[in-house]
Amino acid sequence: MATTPTQVLLFVPNLIGYARIILLVAALPYMQTDPVTAMVLYFLSSFLDAFDGAAARALGQSSSLGALLDMLTDRVGTCVLIMSTIVLEPYRPYAVWFQLWVGLDIVAHWAHMYSVMVQPANEGAAVSHKKNELIELGNNPVLYYYYNYRSILFFFCAANEVFFIAVYLLAFYPDPNSVEHRGLWATAAATFPIMAIKAVISCVHLYSAAYNIAAVDADRRTAESSKAK
Repeated sequence: MATTPTQVLLFVPNLIGYARIILLVAALPYMQTDPVTAMVLYFLSSFLDAFDGAAARALGQSSSLGALLDMLTDRVGTCVLIMSTIVLEPYRPYAVWFQLWVGLDIVAHWAHMYSVMVQPANEGAAVSHKKNELIELGNNPVLYYYYNYRSILFFFCAANEVFFIAVYLLAFYPDPNSVEHRGLWATAAATFPIMAIKAVISCVHLYSAAYNIAAVDADRRTAESSKAK
């Protein structure tokens, strides 16, 4: 039976993606005035990320739209949180470092997804930014463990989000003697190494993606040159 575009738009994983976007947008008006409400909505949006992929696999509803929604919602969500953080007084002097992190995260993930889509075997197929067949995962331990063990992937993504949430909330609890400040500071300190390692993983993504795209270009140029002869 033929599948219509409307049916794809209404796939359960895609509906979860839409709900994540709605929750994220709903959090925006509260970011500067009501951090608790903002973070409840933001956390719910992030929490639903654990279910869209599972729903796609369980229902056989994987799609390119779903993969795009997943990646963009993850990237935009973190970007929105960081943008809301750097306008707060304590973090303005460090804005450039937050901006560099956001830039690396967006570029690396988009390049990684694009590198999969330009592979001849995948053109026109439903793909995910979480699988790149041109990379020998066995020779790349960083990506091998990151993507082949869901518990590791979930831990890194969750800890990364917790770090930025804790940093954001710290601005609203400036008293170093308060329980909230101490708890948030300890949380940020504990998750900082994970955030830093995830940035390194983004660098691996970017390098791998650039190399794979260049490899596809090289193959195409070689093929065109052979035809010309």
